[in-house]
Amino acid sequence: IIKLVRKNGLRCCVGTNGRRFASLDFAKSFKGLDSFALKITFHSHKQELFDYLSDTQGSYLNTLKAMENIISYLEVFPKSIAKVLFMHIVMNKLNYKDLPEMIRFLYARGVRCVSLSSLTLTGRTYENPDLLLDLDTLRPFFIRAISEIERLKMVYMLIKLPICIYPSRYTHFLRPYDKNIGVKLGKCKVCKFNKKCWGFTKVHFVAKYKKISKKNKKQGDL
Repeated sequence: IIKLVRKNGLRCCVGTNGRRFASLDFAKSFKGLDSFALKITFHSHKQELFDYLSDTQGSYLNTLKAMENIISYLEVFPKSIAKVLFMHIVMNKLNYKDLPEMIRFLYARGVRCVSLSSLTLTGRTYENPDLLLDLDTLRPFFIRAISEIERLKMVYMLIKLPICIYPSRYTHFLRPYDKNIGVKLGKCKVCKFNKKCWGFTKVHFVAKYKKISKKNKKQGDL
């Protein structure tokens, strides 16, 4: 698939839990491929919490091994046309206080690109509503994480987060509003970034203003 995408001149980013890359032979099979990005979910730098959030025993060690293999054998570098590895952190109620430490943990192991995202209304979110985190609570830890990322001169992306959670100097992350992804509040209308902000993801809107139930399981029903 990557070969086909690159052959047609398109950019390619592969989202994965990364466990297959724990196999050195599998990782090496990607070495000859043209430029592409890998995005691997990283739940926590703590083994027990990582395995709990991934619901798979041993996934923490597999992910670390995959990370090591990718960095060692695929020549991943940021800010270049070479392959790029993004470690993707989905912020939730169990890991948000550890964000700065998670960034330092990844950097010490050779990671130079990260992405930060809020939860979306899919999969096990319905079964684990306690993972939902109020954005006001998240904000100070989120800001500290961004400060740490910038101190270390890492490349980063912010995904599915409203502009009001971070200082206005980060407005270069703004993208056109998509009603299929985000929800706007009444006070959003007076914000100068209203038309370019992600808005609140529907999962945060539901957590704050509605009760998650079987009736609103489908994202489109909210």
